[in-house]
Amino acid sequence: MVVIAAFAAIHCQAAVSYSTILGANQSITGVRGYDSTTVILTGSTQSGGATVGMWWQGSLQTGAGTVYSPTPNFSGQTVTTSIFYSANTAMFDPSLGANIFITGSYQYSESSVLNHGFLYRGPVDGSGTWLQIDVPGSAVGGATVEDTIPHSVMGDLVVGDYDLQGVPASGNAFIYRISTDTWTIAAIGGSTANLTSAYGVWQNGPDSYTIVGGSKHEGVNKAFMADYQPSTGLFTHLTFFDYQQVAGLTHFEGITGVSGGYNVVGGVTSGAVYAFISRKSDGSFAKPVWTPIVYPGSSLTTGDTVYQDIAMGIYMSSSFVGVRSYTANVAPHPGVAVSVSKSGNNATFTITNTGDTTNEFTLSDITKVTGSSGPKPPKPVTSPYSIAYKLGGQTVTGAVKAGTASTGELVPGASVKLSEKVTIRRPLVRKRTIHTTIQATLDGDSSTSDSAKVKFVLQPQ
Repeated sequence: MVVIAAFAAIHCQAAVSYSTILGANQSITGVRGYDSTTVILTGSTQSGGATVGMWWQGSLQTGAGTVYSPTPNFSGQTVTTSIFYSANTAMFDPSLGANIFITGSYQYSESSVLNHGFLYRGPVDGSGTWLQIDVPGSAVGGATVEDTIPHSVMGDLVVGDYDLQGVPASGNAFIYRISTDTWTIAAIGGSTANLTSAYGVWQNGPDSYTIVGGSKHEGVNKAFMADYQPSTGLFTHLTFFDYQQVAGLTHFEGITGVSGGYNVVGGVTSGAVYAFISRKSDGSFAKPVWTPIVYPGSSLTTGDTVYQDIAMGIYMSSSFVGVRSYTANVAPHPGVAVSVSKSGNNATFTITNTGDTTNEFTLSDITKVTGSSGPKPPKPVTSPYSIAYKLGGQTVTGAVKAGTASTGELVPGASVKLSEKVTIRRPLVRKRTIHTTIQATLDGDSSTSDSAKVKFVLQPQ
């Protein structure tokens, strides 16, 4: 009952269709598209009482595919357990050809530390090469690294987290650059001791990535999203997120680029959560559009990874022993952004569809007039000036004021311009200031709306 009440308060909750995928106790941790019809899922399964890594190539639509469970192959090491966390393919890195990258962690009996990281490159059948990638002591002040967990790989970067042997609460995030074999400790929030985790990475361009995870912020562990530039090592647009006042969103676990922005997934106390996050005109991240993910009848649902509009993870239920993996297909999310530029007595509002589906938005204006002295200024319709609007070159003055002007159908990422022009009809006797706010709204839903404001100052003549 508590879960239902909390989720019922969410605006713009999208429809979700659930399916079970993979076999019993085969757990999903990551996903990348392999070709136009199949994906690579990474994860783990149980064999002889031990956890062993696996990946799966198949169709998310039909559930048909093939499981591969190669043992990480390192000379002189007796591997005992492994987990595979993430993949990259030629769909996103053409230089891979038919090969794939897989990241994960493993343990071996001859080791004095617990978990080691690895990077696999080679054919889908697992017959390629294995490279151990452990955070070096030189990157952490000479300490011994107890665990290296590479969570995600894309392009030239592997991101993950580590902790130190014999040092409680010493976990932090790392970024490993494959081409240069270099390590960066991710100081999210400006401290190297703030328990940062890096779970997902998305490559936007050759030198542009977006990383998600969690970090301590204002004394509380919160999910974050930030852009990262390998050539400079700089983080920008760092943003922390809360989820509808529901407890437990300590980190995002997966990210995928979609039209207009990103889809991300994470876990909350009452289940999992999926969000569409677009970008504002200044490049920063917009307010998320949230969708709760709870597999029907489950006692536990996790949000571990996302591909296009499909969230994935594991769930538990009283109807079986162990865990099962699921897919949750989330309906597309709407979104809109309004920005404005001004030149003299002219302003241009740009309305952009930032969602991942085609939509039409209603436009309306709020005009406020103030004066420097004297009685209350007259309304614009009786004033010595007039305000005219054109949408896409067509006059829509009355329609905008009535809130009935429409952008027309905008595909994701498309924009339309609304021009505002102030004309002085006769000389002014006192200064007047006109504040205009243009709002774009989808179906009257205030949670799917945005606005921009402009000010004109008219001087006495």
